[in-house]
Amino acid sequence: MKRSQLNVMARDAERCFQKHGWVLPPGVLFEPTDFGMGKPDEYALVEVMLSSWPEYSERIMWARKGWITPTHCHHNRKEDIIVRWGEVQFQVWPDSPAGSFAPTVKLPINNQMTEVKSGEPLLLKAGERITMIPTIYHVFHPTTDEAIIGEVGNAVDEQHDNFFADTTIDLFKPIEEDEPPYQPLARKA
Repeated sequence: MKRSQLNVMARDAERCFQKHGWVLPPGVLFEPTDFGMGKPDEYALVEVMLSSWPEYSERIMWARKGWITPTHCHHNRKEDIIVRWGEVQFQVWPDSPAGSFAPTVKLPINNQMTEVKSGEPLLLKAGERITMIPTIYHVFHPTTDEAIIGEVGNAVDEQHDNFFADTTIDLFKPIEEDEPPYQPLARKA
């Protein structure tokens, strides 16, 4: 992606956070991404790293309607994904959707262990949460014009603990530097 595209995404995210009263702490790192897919109108997300420690991390994310966070899982990371503003649709599978034969998935939704059908759309509204346990594949996107999404979990290892169903996804494609950075980025490559 071009730096200018990442800058627009970061500015739009900041505008949304300010509009809805989400004040960011000093020193945060932005992670706008198109997941290396080259389709920023279809696959994109802006993550803002609020806190990152070996045992704990917290992010606030922004997405607009039409943006999909591609199907992926983590083998070591457990994360609570909380809709902070707007509505977000999720789909989950117990393993890779292409090879998934299990008809249901059990995972915590709003702190209650819940059984849902594999791949069935699940709509969460502001204040609701879903807990992604390791190896559960998930995909999500806003159904409102935009959404603010929180994420709290154990340590983030972007290079070694992101497993995408689409194996061509590369989070670390080089940035085309066509203007100065608007915000510091968490990913350097």
